[in-house]
Amino acid sequence: MRKLMLAFYLSLASFAGAEMTAREVINAQAERHKLIHETSVTTVTLIDRKGYRDDRILRRLDKDRGNDLINSLTIFDAPSDVKGTALLTRENEGKPNDQWLYFPSQRRLQRIAQARRNGYFMGTDFTYEDMDPESIDNYAYRHVRSELLDGMECFIIEAVPADEKQRRASGYGRRLMWIRKDILFTVRIEYFDRRDKLIKTQVNSDLANVQGDVWRAGKSFVDNLAKKHQTEVVVISRDTKTELPNVLFTDRNILTGRYMK
Repeated sequence: MRKLMLAFYLSLASFAGAEMTAREVINAQAERHKLIHETSVTTVTLIDRKGYRDDRILRRLDKDRGNDLINSLTIFDAPSDVKGTALLTRENEGKPNDQWLYFPSQRRLQRIAQARRNGYFMGTDFTYEDMDPESIDNYAYRHVRSELLDGMECFIIEAVPADEKQRRASGYGRRLMWIRKDILFTVRIEYFDRRDKLIKTQVNSDLANVQGDVWRAGKSFVDNLAKKHQTEVVVISRDTKTELPNVLFTDRNILTGRYMK
């Protein structure tokens, strides 16, 4: 089953939307926008409640290693105080995914426990859960309504954890996603906590057709209402043609420092 990359990639194509169920929309969205290899370089700007901006450069590598299972490596290239910090994620079939955080000063991979998935990644407003490939089967989807957003017709689809196990594992009680009907690209997400309080929103904009029918956002803006903090992600470059060898996603590649070359 194809997965969704919620912190950075969301998208899709054209359908006679009224006849589609929520699950059909989500499945079609995921299938339409899968890529085998993808590398992106972005600026990530952290904005605190006083408006102070902290800029970082982040590189992300994603590879479908087969059976729709994703390996990803997220690396900070700047500034110097976070340079080399990396998050390695390996998607598993039928069990929780593996995530490790690497700090160059410690020279070891620190496993992210399931209980820490709702923690925020390196001061951003993306949690480790957001950075993790999401299994569609772990959620129940409902078409709430359709409406115009910025002049475009959108499905509004609600996603809730499918069972008690997933409810315990997720930091969110539910999410609402605005998915454009013409390209099935998710342009807005609202995140609610377990008490059904809206805690943050994400807006994806500057959409680009990057390959075939595949779309990506050139900019994502997360407004964390609970923390009074914001994160802006702007794509500098994206490469969907260069093949990424499996060795890039190994412990050895990180521990030997080769991931920075």
